[in-house]
Amino acid sequence: MALKVRKRIKNGLVMIAVGAVAGAAAFVGLKYHDRKHEPSVKEVLEEAKEKAEEAIDTPLDDMVTETVTIRQETLEELFAPASELVTYKYYYTSAADMEKYKELFGYRIPGTTDRTVFTYDGTVSAGIDLSRLSYDSIDNEKKTIVITLPAPEIFSHELDTSSFSYYDVTSSLFTAITPEELTDKLDELKLKEVAKLYRDEDFFPSVSENAEKVLRELLTMNSDTADFTVTFNTTLPDPPIEATPGVVVDGKIAMPSPASAYQNYTCTELMNILREMGFTNFADPEPVKDLYAGLLVKDGQVESFTINGMADFSAGEVFPADAPIAIRYHTFVEQTWTLPPALQQGE
Repeated sequence: MALKVRKRIKNGLVMIAVGAVAGAAAFVGLKYHDRKHEPSVKEVLEEAKEKAEEAIDTPLDDMVTETVTIRQETLEELFAPASELVTYKYYYTSAADMEKYKELFGYRIPGTTDRTVFTYDGTVSAGIDLSRLSYDSIDNEKKTIVITLPAPEIFSHELDTSSFSYYDVTSSLFTAITPEELTDKLDELKLKEVAKLYRDEDFFPSVSENAEKVLRELLTMNSDTADFTVTFNTTLPDPPIEATPGVVVDGKIAMPSPASAYQNYTCTELMNILREMGFTNFADPEPVKDLYAGLLVKDGQVESFTINGMADFSAGEVFPADAPIAIRYHTFVEQTWTLPPALQQGE
């Protein structure tokens, strides 16, 4: 705005200077009219030119005093392009393992283990929502600005699949890890990483500090706000329920693992795990009588279960602590043995 005003003033001065040349020429002509020596046209123009140059060489700041009023709209327009600049990138490398196997009478069956250890890279993008800035005070006389930044938040969390490196790979034709199980595992890993960031005392303050630095530089670079004293107030976010999985928060529980992670437990083990998390509403477990020898599936192993009617959920899924839980489990077929007729006659 200031630049446009200055350009208009300069253009106006040029027009004034042109007029000054013509006016000066007429004035000089009158000045010499009563004298014996008539000035030449060249002398008149040279004197007029000197007066015009004196006018143009006068600094603009000495000729015009411009007053700019800073308002909230002014700052919003100034900060608008900074959305990407106030985003804080957190890069990390981590490791994890997956294992799947079959059991016989409670013992692991050799040759049925599918296991892999892998490392991977991830990126968490966090920042502040500029549309939620609070402009607490703008004092143009004292040249002070007070702004409260909203609490930082996580915008995205991505795993770089091209960075995966696999180690200690053991494959089995009998218990191959499925793509769905891998996806569930990655969701679980992302949830744990975010939970770790909320426990980190430095992460979110660093996000706010980065945003403050960017906004302060924008104000300093702008000529209209460069001489203002700016104060930033910051706030920290309250951890979302997903940041504390497996714990009751405001009557709700975020699942620390996907549904598939609980399938190898017995009914009793699963109920104990869910009770420790804080769940309270259990229906009577329902037996599924489909075992004859119990070789690959042990007696009491979970066949299926639902929380609040949902059988398939991801890590981080949130349920009420009093959500109804229904569990079905494998058990032996009831068999009634009777003696053959020939043996009965011999009794």
